[in-house]
Amino acid sequence: MAESTSANPSKATPVETRPQGGKSPEPQTGEILPANETAPDSLDSTLDAVERTLQDASGGSMRMSMDPGARTQNLLALQRAVGNRSVQRLVQRQAAPAPASTTTAPPAPAPGLPADLQAFRTAGPVPAAATGTTIVPSTGMGGFNARYDPTAMVLIITLNIGMNFLNGMTITGNRVAATEHSMDSSAVQINQMLSRLRGERHTQALNQVREQWTWTGAGDPRITAWMATYRSNVMGAWSSAGTGIIFQGSRPGWDSQLARVNVVVNTQNITGLAPGTPIPGPQPVHTQADIYKTPDEDVFGANVNPGTAASGTDQRLSLGSGQVVAQSHLLTQDVFFANNSSTLGQRAKEKLRRWIISFQATPGTPGNSIAITGHANTVGDTSSAGRDHNLDLSFNRAQAVETFLKTTSVEGSLLRSAATRINGIAGVGSGGAGEEAEWRKVEIVVGSGQGQNIAAHEFGHMLGLDDEYASTPKKDAAGNPITDAQGDQVTRGLISGTGGDVGTTTGHNALAASMGLGGSVHENNDNIMSLGSTIRPQHYATFMEALHTVTSINDWQVKP
Repeated sequence: MAESTSANPSKATPVETRPQGGKSPEPQTGEILPANETAPDSLDSTLDAVERTLQDASGGSMRMSMDPGARTQNLLALQRAVGNRSVQRLVQRQAAPAPASTTTAPPAPAPGLPADLQAFRTAGPVPAAATGTTIVPSTGMGGFNARYDPTAMVLIITLNIGMNFLNGMTITGNRVAATEHSMDSSAVQINQMLSRLRGERHTQALNQVREQWTWTGAGDPRITAWMATYRSNVMGAWSSAGTGIIFQGSRPGWDSQLARVNVVVNTQNITGLAPGTPIPGPQPVHTQADIYKTPDEDVFGANVNPGTAASGTDQRLSLGSGQVVAQSHLLTQDVFFANNSSTLGQRAKEKLRRWIISFQATPGTPGNSIAITGHANTVGDTSSAGRDHNLDLSFNRAQAVETFLKTTSVEGSLLRSAATRINGIAGVGSGGAGEEAEWRKVEIVVGSGQGQNIAAHEFGHMLGLDDEYASTPKKDAAGNPITDAQGDQVTRGLISGTGGDVGTTTGHNALAASMGLGGSVHENNDNIMSLGSTIRPQHYATFMEALHTVTSINDWQVKP
């Protein structure tokens, strides 16, 4: 028994917001769902991330086609893909350790140490001032303070933020309006849902909107908790304890001299502070932030305005409160099929063409691996024959996507290294699925498919880093990017924002290369400044520049 038409899924088309070249809205992608989907019928289904308990994806059986040597790799990729079907939430890290003491006693002379290293350690922290030195990265964006303790071997990076907490929606009578344009679609969905409710259900829904989208005022107790979570997440993500990246002296005999990065973030609630009033708390204030109240979802176009290139204290951050815990999953994309069909429709083909544009490999590189997994919904699974049919159907769907990606030329080019990047496909039938039409799909997972915490990504801009994702902008005859009514770049692919074309260099490429940390190009992969959460050596470029500045020593490298 085959798949058959079932009730339309109660799920709005998700729009995921993404990275920001530090200047304009984050990259977005609109997931193409089946044409027969309807608008959600309840506020919970519209606004809340509803976790689905996933069953074993294989259901005891699986159809796979792959090279024998790639079987283990693809099974792991499949497991990751299945995990991505539930709404993920970032596991909050414990608060980062307090900065190491900067009042350590001079070390006793160590036998065999070069005299210059012994003198360097004996001289004490640099600079002597506990607040450190304000660093203006040569990338033309970002700003923070830095201080190095040669005895504790800790490079302390301090960033002070004044935070203004704003409502994400204004409520007037029975209608809501977004306070920032990237949330306009959310406002439309809320108003559509409210218009269908009456009486007590309407009152409860409106109260839930108020809870999820508004603060109660400057003294809202949720603000204190939110700031603590923000500090914990970004400090844990960017410090050496989280990344494993440590600097090491590269002069002869200096290999024992390390510099572990300890990121310290201080936040101050400045909601309602009169214009011109000095911001209290640790100085200098490097960034002022507008934090819009949102559900714990990625529904806001976060961005960092870098201010002037000569100042490290005039940045502006805009962030949705939910983005401190929510993850976006742009490395996983879905292609949908008609009932009981493994034939690609026109909408599916168009999405795959745009996928090829967005996820091309940088010329001269092998590119990220690609896992393709076919699915079917559970309709027809009541019999053994029906289960077998859905298993075959899911595999055939995956095979159709694989063939399209390997044989279709887009913008004059096939998907580079497709034969080696796509090293296997799988069909899992109805494993882990439901009856909804949204399960008639193929998942395409790039690399690990890891999610991204938007708050941690935006923090990278505040440290002086550019976007690394590829937004592949449309361009006019003169070669200038085309923008929409809000001034955002229009993409040729699936990812929009302020990134460039695949393979073009980023704003921190020159600095990273000069520091011996490798180059940096635009490509949609799992890098923190692209679409994932992995911090690599090039992302420590502004930290190394700061280490050079405060120590007046350029002989540092990443510890092997």
